[in-house]
Amino acid sequence: MDDAPDGVIYFSLGSVIKPQMLVEMGKFDIFVKVFKSLKQKVMWKVGEGMPPVDDPKIKLQTWFPQQGIL
Repeated sequence: MDDAPDGVIYFSLGSVIKPQMLVEMGKFDIFVKVFKSLKQKVMWKVGEGMPPVDDPKIKLQTWFPQQGIL
């Protein structure tokens, strides 16, 4: 996060919406497109088996130390 002069966005849908549902509903690519258009880096908490994203500003992981980030 120290190498993000424009800041960082931490994005998690919590436990209500499973990230895999975004892929099934065709919404995953929309989120990626929006995140790519931002100048901030994005830390996106996702579930297992999500498609990779080809943008170094977007980091997908199954777990982040949320308290440490916030």
